[in-house]
Amino acid sequence: FVVNLPNDKNIIVDSKVILKNYLEYRQNEDNEILKKAFITDMTNCVTSLAKKNYEEIEELYQPGFILMYIPVETCVNMIYTDYDFRKVVELAASRNIIIVGTASLLVTLRLVNQLWASQTQYDNVQNIITVGENLYNNIASHAQNLLNIQSIIDKAASGIKTEVNRFTQRKNGS
Repeated sequence: FVVNLPNDKNIIVDSKVILKNYLEYRQNEDNEILKKAFITDMTNCVTSLAKKNYEEIEELYQPGFILMYIPVETCVNMIYTDYDFRKVVELAASRNIIIVGTASLLVTLRLVNQLWASQTQYDNVQNIITVGENLYNNIASHAQNLLNIQSIIDKAASGIKTEVNRFTQRKNGS
């Protein structure tokens, strides 16, 4: 599903996770075959989710990742804390997928919203800096042009004064 954030931003949350082997493993925690089957299920879910290319949906303005929601918090905890799941977590990270549970979903959404707001603010500050630099450069260019014109006028005035003095001296001397 799509979560609409302020400023027309969106985050996609996909929750199509296969939990059959996880539930069977939880009933028989000493069964490594069920655990490996669940790891395979999770790997397949991450790979399948990555192939959906949600980030290519043009109507949505999203960050560079997808949230993979798992409704069972103990399952999410196991994925992030059990060493056997490290490759699943690494695969998800390499495909820009964040695995979240119920507790972390809202926190993640708020964090993303705050980071987006910070990025927007940063972008606005950068735009202001760029406009300020352009304005400064424009004013500096005009100021230099005015100084050049002033120099030309001063030279012309000096030339006129010299000629007037010559004329005056000739008139008085002749």
